[in-house]
Amino acid sequence: MRKLLLVSLAAAFLMVFAFTISSAQTTKTITVTTPTFDSACMQSATTARDDALVAAVSTYSSAVTAALTARRDALNAAWGNTNTTERNKAVKAALQAYGKSIRAAQKALRTAKASAWKTYANTVKKTCKTSVGSVTSSSDPL
Repeated sequence: MRKLLLVSLAAAFLMVFAFTISSAQTTKTITVTTPTFDSACMQSATTARDDALVAAVSTYSSAVTAALTARRDALNAAWGNTNTTERNKAVKAALQAYGKSIRAAQKALRTAKASAWKTYANTVKKTCKTSVGSVTSSSDPL
């Protein structure tokens, strides 16, 4: 009985304490800064970025086409060989050369894409951002 009474008193005390804390009024002020951008500059930066991406993908496509063509020709030549050992070496060499060409094309594509996006980000940050506006709001939770 005594234990139940102590637990009830402790719970009541915690509820009163929690209520007084939650009923305290607080005011929060939030300031948000929003940049403004020059529209013509953004259009120019976007065009330059996308042109660079189009060129990178076109270069990648050409490199993959060349690698596939070279692989096709090398494999056809290898399979024309009647000596099994020589044929196996030629097939292996053709596939290794193809893999090396594809990896180089993928690396070049990644590098070109990263460069295009980095140039775009720098242009937007340094050239296209014209001013910073500020918005302030106050709120009272209760």
